[in-house]
Amino acid sequence: QFDDEEISFYRSYLTEGRYVKALAASYQTRLAQLVFDHWDLGAPLTRQKLIYLRELARAQNDDALHHRLDQVIRADAIMLVVARIFEQILSRDRFSVADLARELSNAWGTEVPNIEPNRQQDLLDEINLVYDDPKIARFFNQCQLAICEGKYADVVNLLVQWNQLIQSRRGGAPWVQIGSNGCFDVRYRSFENPLPTVEELGEDLQFSYFLGAFQSIAYQLNNGAT
Repeated sequence: QFDDEEISFYRSYLTEGRYVKALAASYQTRLAQLVFDHWDLGAPLTRQKLIYLRELARAQNDDALHHRLDQVIRADAIMLVVARIFEQILSRDRFSVADLARELSNAWGTEVPNIEPNRQQDLLDEINLVYDDPKIARFFNQCQLAICEGKYADVVNLLVQWNQLIQSRRGGAPWVQIGSNGCFDVRYRSFENPLPTVEELGEDLQFSYFLGAFQSIAYQLNNGAT
């Protein structure tokens, strides 16, 4: 249980971000207000909840918040598919690229939902700003284009190269390589999980970003009042 002073303190610092110098506090405060007023804080964080929050921001003419939430939703749609394919790669030691590409094509074809390459320039600009390495934004863009066209062998090769780049930036070795025989040589193995359906790709959320923790804190403050 929290008393009124504790609730005010935690809400100001942890949900409204009023004392973060590098943050335009009014944006964060407006986000917090929408979440407290309109979200079911006890229900899981889902893609649909983020879409609902985005549309609330639009309805209130909060263009900045609407744009940021829209970026999160669009980026997650791509990273969800990328992550699912990379999980498959890491579980397919000595499996051929061609066979995995065929399996992905049979499961999804060109029907992967929620990816719109013609809307992503702002995301590519942000990636370039954060990483200061155009190759990362290029991998992101090439992957989404290949997914939309059903070119899954291209996606697989791009993801292996992307992992090599990230690991080299960390001073580590790649998790997987493709041998001269066209098969995976997996060094960091994962368990094999069934491929999600197209419908599941349309509904799932890959990364909760900070919003999962944000919702958890808001829930505790709402339910810990005396």
